[in-house]
Amino acid sequence: MDSMERGARLGFGLTILILPLLCLLLYLPILLIFFLDKEFRKASAYIIMTHIGVLDALQLVIHSYSGVLVIADVDLGIELNKVR
Repeated sequence: MDSMERGARLGFGLTILILPLLCLLLYLPILLIFFLDKEFRKASAYIIMTHIGVLDALQLVIHSYSGVLVIADVDLGIELNKVR
């Protein structure tokens, strides 16, 4: 792998790593409000939004991990790289 490809991989990987973490930092205070405020815990709409928010937060963590995999140039094998 030449240095240009390594630099592009590092830049792309850092982008994939940092953007979801920034979104997660913005998302967590909102989730904490949903968890801690009794009014939000009583309303069924906010309960559903809390569940969706937790799943979104987990998805952002997984996206950040994929950034680490891009930076490390991990090969997951043919089964996981392409799904036909």
